[in-house]
Amino acid sequence: MEQQYTDIELLRPFGPTISRTILPDDIYSALLQITDEIIADEHRENIGDRLAGEIQEQNMIPVQKLMQYGVLQYFLEEVDTYFNQIFAKLDGLSHESKLTTCWVNSMYEHEWNPIHTHSQTLSSIVVLKVPQDLEPPEGMISFTNNSSRIPFELEHGIQLFIPQEKHFYLFPTRLSHAVNPFTCLGERRTISFNINTVISEK
Repeated sequence: MEQQYTDIELLRPFGPTISRTILPDDIYSALLQITDEIIADEHRENIGDRLAGEIQEQNMIPVQKLMQYGVLQYFLEEVDTYFNQIFAKLDGLSHESKLTTCWVNSMYEHEWNPIHTHSQTLSSIVVLKVPQDLEPPEGMISFTNNSSRIPFELEHGIQLFIPQEKHFYLFPTRLSHAVNPFTCLGERRTISFNINTVISEK
């Protein structure tokens, strides 16, 4: 299938860099199909006991399935773009990235994700479904860095985003993030994955 990728947007509300891009239609459709299949599979692997979320359905997505639908290549290309833009002025560095873990979060009313971090190098949030009646601040994505800053230091420590379908975020795994609980009906579906990157001199 023909790929039409959008430009990545780098957001720096504080030290760590968050990237945001919009999923191409073909990738978005493929991810909906993948996650529909995973959620409907009675043998799905629920890894919620290994994750921070207060979410009933947090199911593993095999890397082979991402490859089957042509999504893995897209994810890795976006990761490369993230690093290439950050390292644009740093000559002599190279990077090699590998997707280590991927899962779908299928959230419903009163579910939420407490503030937490991940392991590896980069993490992601890929927004696939948002309840029609979701109203901020419910269900919002928050990133926290140096939250104890005070106004005259000219730095804010918390950045909030309203989840929108097709939005795709990449960020350093050590950056604390969370999802607010929500009370409306409907599914809030996202994908998360972790990337391990080895950075070395050329």
